[in-house]
Amino acid sequence: SSKETSNALHHAYHGLFTYYLLKGLGGDGADNQGRITIGSLHRYLAREVSAAAARMNQKQTPTLSGPGELVLLRMPGPS
Repeated sequence: SSKETSNALHHAYHGLFTYYLLKGLGGDGADNQGRITIGSLHRYLAREVSAAAARMNQKQTPTLSGPGELVLLRMPGPS
């Protein structure tokens, strides 16, 4: 939200949102079909960023726009 502070993870050299966005795109934000969609990524970011900010006694609520079913990535399956 525009009224919230964007928090940093100094040990990771990223902001909270960027850190968890990269983790989400790396696979942590995949749905049960191995796809990373706008919706699955938003659910992951909302959970992880909000929890990490709360541990810092802060509030940070990520927002994403776009059709939730839009597939951004498909994670490779087992070989």
